[in-house]
Amino acid sequence: MELSSSLVGLVLIITVLFLYMICLLGKNKFLLKNQHATKQKTETLRHLIANSLEEGTAVHCDVSNPDESGAISGGTLAALRTVRAISAQLASADEPLFITNNQGALTFFNQDAIQNGMRQSGLENEFDPNASIYAGYSPLSHQSGVIALLAGEACAVHLNMGTFGPEIALQDLAFDSSEGIIAAGDNLAGQAVAYVTADESFIGEEVFEIPQAVKTNPGTDNGLLVMDLLRIGMIVAILAGSIFAILA
Repeated sequence: MELSSSLVGLVLIITVLFLYMICLLGKNKFLLKNQHATKQKTETLRHLIANSLEEGTAVHCDVSNPDESGAISGGTLAALRTVRAISAQLASADEPLFITNNQGALTFFNQDAIQNGMRQSGLENEFDPNASIYAGYSPLSHQSGVIALLAGEACAVHLNMGTFGPEIALQDLAFDSSEGIIAAGDNLAGQAVAYVTADESFIGEEVFEIPQAVKTNPGTDNGLLVMDLLRIGMIVAILAGSIFAILA
């Protein structure tokens, strides 16, 4: 019997959904266990932060947001959570966390994140409001500002987070080759460039794993696990409905 085009299309959709579900299950082999990521790029970031403590060098985090009106992107929110986590670790370090940003509002958000991190470590009185500096909004002026602010400063690692474009290569290439460069953004063009200029580049959901990964006792972000569980549940429901429709 010759299959109708609609039935063939339904079979293809079912096949694609089934394969996607298998990929999700494979990615979350221990889906219900709270295990932190063990990827090489995560270990590299943690190692660079640890080196900053041992060598007394600074950790620089550049936080970028794409919307001049003040709306915060998902990648920028992950950056703020990361700033808080790193600030808690470096509260007693010789060199405190140094933040640059491309938006006036981010200056205050970063200051709040730093202060909360230091409060978590019981060293809130050591908070320095100058730890977060606005370095210009437009791509080129921001890169120029960052390079000028860090001229002559030795940093263990530069962590670029948020929404940045291909202009990120300007600061990455300006830093000393001995300094680690990590990029974690949600802009495709910026990701492509950072993949070449940075030591490690976090993309997709990896960006949202960083706040947990940099903690002293890291764990898996439960929100990401719930998202995958919901995806799998939706796929199972669609597959069951499709199979029922075919059999009926």
